[in-house]
Amino acid sequence: MKKLFLYLFPALLLCYIVFLAGMYYGRQNPGAVSVSAASQAEVTVAANAMIDGKLNINVITVSQLRYIPGVGEKTAQRIIEYREQNGPFQALEDLDNVEGIGPKTVEQLSAYLCVGG
Repeated sequence: MKKLFLYLFPALLLCYIVFLAGMYYGRQNPGAVSVSAASQAEVTVAANAMIDGKLNINVITVSQLRYIPGVGEKTAQRIIEYREQNGPFQALEDLDNVEGIGPKTVEQLSAYLCVGG
Protein backbone atom coordinates (compact mmCIF):
# COMPACT_ATOMS: atom_id res chain seq x y z
CA MET A 1 0.00 0.00 0.00
CA LYS A 2 2.85 2.34 0.87
CA LYS A 3 4.50 1.71 -2.54
CA LEU A 4 1.24 2.54 -4.31
CA PHE A 5 1.04 5.84 -2.45
CA LEU A 6 4.67 6.64 -3.32
CA TYR A 7 3.90 6.34 -7.04
CA LEU A 8 0.32 7.57 -7.12
CA PHE A 9 0.77 10.80 -5.16
CA PRO A 10 3.50 12.28 -7.43
CA ALA A 11 1.53 11.30 -10.52
CA LEU A 12 -1.62 13.00 -9.23
CA LEU A 13 0.38 16.04 -8.19
CA LEU A 14 1.90 16.29 -11.66
CA CYS A 15 -1.55 16.03 -13.27
CA TYR A 16 -2.83 18.79 -10.99
CA ILE A 17 0.11 21.07 -11.85
CA VAL A 18 -0.44 20.51 -15.58
CA PHE A 19 -4.15 21.28 -15.12
CA LEU A 20 -3.39 24.53 -13.28
CA ALA A 21 -0.85 25.55 -15.91
CA GLY A 22 -3.46 24.98 -18.62
CA MET A 23 -6.02 27.07 -16.74
CA TYR A 24 -3.47 29.85 -16.26
CA TYR A 25 -2.43 29.79 -19.93
CA GLY A 26 -6.07 29.80 -21.07
CA ARG A 27 -6.85 32.88 -19.00
CA GLN A 28 -3.75 34.71 -20.18
CA ASN A 29 -4.43 33.98 -23.87
CA PRO A 30 -8.21 34.12 -24.40
CA GLY A 31 -7.74 34.57 -28.14
CA ALA A 32 -5.93 31.26 -28.42
CA VAL A 33 -9.19 29.39 -28.94
CA SER A 34 -9.47 27.46 -32.17
CA VAL A 35 -12.26 28.50 -34.53
CA SER A 36 -14.00 26.16 -36.93
CA ALA A 37 -14.05 26.88 -40.67
CA ALA A 38 -17.77 27.68 -40.51
CA SER A 39 -17.19 30.22 -37.74
CA GLN A 40 -14.34 31.79 -39.71
CA ALA A 41 -16.61 32.16 -42.74
CA GLU A 42 -19.27 33.80 -40.58
CA VAL A 43 -16.69 36.20 -39.13
CA THR A 44 -15.64 37.09 -42.68
CA VAL A 45 -19.26 37.80 -43.65
CA ALA A 46 -19.69 39.92 -40.52
CA ALA A 47 -16.52 41.87 -41.29
CA ASN A 48 -17.79 42.55 -44.80
CA ALA A 49 -21.13 43.64 -43.34
CA MET A 50 -19.58 46.37 -41.19
CA ILE A 51 -20.09 49.99 -42.26
CA ASP A 52 -18.79 52.69 -39.92
CA GLY A 53 -18.89 50.27 -36.98
CA LYS A 54 -22.46 49.13 -37.62
CA LEU A 55 -23.80 45.97 -39.23
CA ASN A 56 -25.51 46.19 -42.61
CA ILE A 57 -29.05 44.88 -42.09
CA ASN A 58 -29.19 43.77 -45.74
CA VAL A 59 -26.19 41.42 -45.41
CA ILE A 60 -26.11 39.88 -41.94
CA THR A 61 -27.53 36.46 -41.04
CA VAL A 62 -29.94 35.26 -38.36
CA SER A 63 -27.11 34.05 -36.12
CA GLN A 64 -25.36 37.41 -36.37
CA LEU A 65 -28.58 39.31 -35.62
CA ARG A 66 -29.05 37.31 -32.42
CA TYR A 67 -25.92 38.90 -30.91
CA ILE A 68 -27.53 42.33 -31.04
CA PRO A 69 -29.11 43.32 -27.70
CA GLY A 70 -32.89 43.14 -27.87
CA VAL A 71 -32.98 40.71 -30.82
CA GLY A 72 -33.91 37.12 -30.08
CA GLU A 73 -34.18 34.08 -32.32
CA LYS A 74 -37.75 34.81 -33.48
CA THR A 75 -37.16 38.49 -34.15
CA ALA A 76 -33.98 37.75 -36.08
CA GLN A 77 -35.84 35.16 -38.17
CA ARG A 78 -38.67 37.64 -38.88
CA ILE A 79 -36.19 40.30 -40.01
CA ILE A 80 -34.52 37.91 -42.45
CA GLU A 81 -37.88 36.59 -43.74
CA TYR A 82 -39.09 40.16 -44.30
CA ARG A 83 -35.89 40.97 -46.17
CA GLU A 84 -36.23 37.86 -48.35
CA GLN A 85 -39.89 38.58 -49.16
CA ASN A 86 -39.66 42.35 -49.69
CA GLY A 87 -36.10 42.87 -50.85
CA PRO A 88 -33.37 44.90 -49.16
CA PHE A 89 -34.27 47.47 -46.55
CA GLN A 90 -34.19 50.98 -48.01
CA ALA A 91 -34.02 52.68 -44.61
CA LEU A 92 -33.59 51.45 -41.06
CA GLU A 93 -37.10 52.68 -40.30
CA ASP A 94 -38.40 49.92 -42.61
CA LEU A 95 -37.73 47.55 -39.69
CA ASP A 96 -40.93 48.99 -38.21
CA ASN A 97 -42.80 46.92 -40.84
CA VAL A 98 -41.44 43.67 -39.35
CA GLU A 99 -43.88 41.97 -36.98
CA GLY A 100 -42.89 42.51 -33.35
CA ILE A 101 -40.69 45.55 -34.02
CA GLY A 102 -41.91 49.03 -33.19
CA PRO A 103 -40.42 52.53 -33.35
CA LYS A 104 -38.71 52.20 -29.94
CA THR A 105 -37.02 48.97 -30.98
CA VAL A 106 -35.91 50.53 -34.28
CA GLU A 107 -34.38 53.39 -32.30
CA GLN A 108 -32.50 50.94 -30.04
CA LEU A 109 -31.31 48.89 -33.02
CA SER A 110 -30.05 51.98 -34.84
CA ALA A 111 -27.02 51.94 -32.52
CA TYR A 112 -25.98 48.57 -34.01
CA LEU A 113 -27.48 48.43 -37.50
CA CYS A 114 -27.37 50.43 -40.70
CA VAL A 115 -28.61 50.09 -44.27
CA GLY A 116 -25.87 49.42 -46.84
CA GLY A 117 -23.83 52.31 -48.10
